[in-house]
Amino acid sequence: MHDVPSTFPVGSLIRGRYVIVDLLGQNTSGAVYLVRDTRSQMHLFVLKEVIYAARKARNEVTSDAAVLSRLNHPALPRIYQVFYSNKHDRVYILMDYIKGCNLEVVQQHLPGKRAPLPQAITLISPIIDAVSYLHRQQPPLIPGNIKPSNIILPKTGSTLVLVDFVGIKEYSLDTATTLYQSTLNYRAPEQYGRRTAVHADIYALAAILYMLLTGTVPAAAYHRLALLDLKRPDPLLPVNQIASSLPVTVAQAIHRAMSINSHDRFPTVEQFWEALWQVIYATQ
Repeated sequence: MHDVPSTFPVGSLIRGRYVIVDLLGQNTSGAVYLVRDTRSQMHLFVLKEVIYAARKARNEVTSDAAVLSRLNHPALPRIYQVFYSNKHDRVYILMDYIKGCNLEVVQQHLPGKRAPLPQAITLISPIIDAVSYLHRQQPPLIPGNIKPSNIILPKTGSTLVLVDFVGIKEYSLDTATTLYQSTLNYRAPEQYGRRTAVHADIYALAAILYMLLTGTVPAAAYHRLALLDLKRPDPLLPVNQIASSLPVTVAQAIHRAMSINSHDRFPTVEQFWEALWQVIYATQ
């Protein structure tokens, strides 16, 4: 097991400008800090530290972050700077600090821990739009780490924000233990082989909708694969078997988006979203 790397103590000054206010999380890939800009005492940022032993990997994350700094979407935090320390081979990414509670907390406060279909669609809509926006970039940007703990409801707004996306696929604001446990149920099966593509994001978005509509965390893909290999039934129940008021067509769309075989899922996020909206219109 790798040792957790050392972190900057609170009060440390980074690049002569950013003061470490708090350590938000860390694992073997790096750390996430809350920092204050000394030139604007009221302005807080998140500083992500990513450790890569290989120069190629460092160059990749730097390239990704440079592309992200040009993005503009209300459901994505803005990235302001990317810099690195050659001494420790670490990349640092400075971005907006989104203060609020994550989607897991939001779900716990829903009546019965479930959201009615219109509310669930409204909640997840900005995140789906943001992921679609990232996929439309040239080349497409794949978050690859979409899960409820990476989706924040800001205290100052009503629109959810995806706070951990392209460039640091292995890390979030959680501790390493929470990261492992909370990621598995939203990760597509092909990601266990470290492959990330558009279809993996579709799986994760459907899994989040599954959680919102049923109040339960969907069965992890590795567990589903294990049972299917034994010729046993898929443990992923359709959402309408848990919440009987949900239309069959919604259950079918979510189940398709969470297919074990990536080629059986919707080709694009937009097509998955369109399938859900057709049901909303028909219901209304």
